Amino acid sequence: MPERAPFAPQNTMPAPAVGDRRVSVRRLCGKEALSRPDVVPENIVWEGIVHDLATDGVGVWITSPFPPGTTLAIELLHRENARPLQAEVVHTTPQGNGWLHGCALVDKLSNDELQALL
Repeated sequence: MPERAPFAPQNTMPAPAVGDRRVSVRRLCGKEALSRPDVVPENIVWEGIVHDLATDGVGVWITSPFPPGTTLAIELLHRENARPLQAEVVHTTPQGNGWLHGCALVDKLSNDELQALL
């Protein structure tokens, strides 16, 4: 089982980033997730919250900031048969006691896949 980095209380839900430049409509998600950046060993993951999700992007709140260009493997918890999302960090914004990472999905989701994750 992977080591988990510290997690903030579940009632922490970040606000959307200012200056939104998204191409597709994001849907609020609020689901718990595990995130593993490509810059750490495979056995270390961060617990976080998927704030919003779209066919081409994801906003994920994590207690640690990761720089633009970092690839995150994001696994939504409590979703059977859901494949981990591979996403590249585009921007990181401080939110409460953590960081909201705006990410572009490496492989876009179909509308059906998006609905299944929400």
